[in-house]
Amino acid sequence: KNWEVETTLPDPTSQRVRRCCLWSSDGKRILSCSELNVKVWDCQTHSLLATFSSHTNNVTCCSWSPDGSKLLTGSDDCTIKVWDTDGYSIITTLSSHTSPVNCCGWSPNGTLIISTSFDSTIKVWQSDLYILIATLSSHSNYVYQCSWSPDGTRLLSCSYDKTMKIWRSNNFSVLTSLSSRSLPIMCSSWSPDGTKIVSCAADGIIEVWDSQTYTVLNSISSFAQKYFFNWSFDGKYFVTGSANRTIKVIDFETFSITTTLSSHTD
Repeated sequence: KNWEVETTLPDPTSQRVRRCCLWSSDGKRILSCSELNVKVWDCQTHSLLATFSSHTNNVTCCSWSPDGSKLLTGSDDCTIKVWDTDGYSIITTLSSHTSPVNCCGWSPNGTLIISTSFDSTIKVWQSDLYILIATLSSHSNYVYQCSWSPDGTRLLSCSYDKTMKIWRSNNFSVLTSLSSRSLPIMCSSWSPDGTKIVSCAADGIIEVWDSQTYTVLNSISSFAQKYFFNWSFDGKYFVTGSANRTIKVIDFETFSITTTLSSHTD
């Protein structure tokens, strides 16, 4: 792979893209959030398709629904907003968190919504009636991220309390709690096939876990605190966004850093 900057998507109204930049499931659009704004870009023309805003504080996270018909945004204003992608109008606002929202996402079948917060909880919402059906409160400190396993049977969360937790999705009980080095775990993610879990603690060391035995298989140090992971669609690579303003591309088979992208200045 030859990793070069193909283009830069200019956003003159915002100084900083936060922790979210996502492809749509069909690969035709990119979703990003920055300060108060959410933006959608065309992947072929690299043109800006839409800018929309309704939050009263920084937008911290965003997510496409599996079918691409809706969007989620979470904010420091403690709310999650659901948007229709046909016109980018607000469908509803979900309000239950008491502190800023860190992460939001959909179940693989699109029937449930999850969110995490600095209030140390994970919230689960029905996506048709937009009602809160569960509050998960086993973490003892900030919950940074939460995501569904690809088959939808488990949830993965990570926290400042130095643990990752695996939850059963049928009753939202804790299946197991994982911790390897007694450090806050800043981000975590399932591999696309669901067989592995990748995590990164506050020291910047990335670990790969077996998702059945929950044992550490490998680790790599990249010397910077991570803010997010994202996988290539084929699962061969994953990328990390870091506090040192770089993006690292990691080959999952060899678990080695193939390149470091450093075009960001903030």
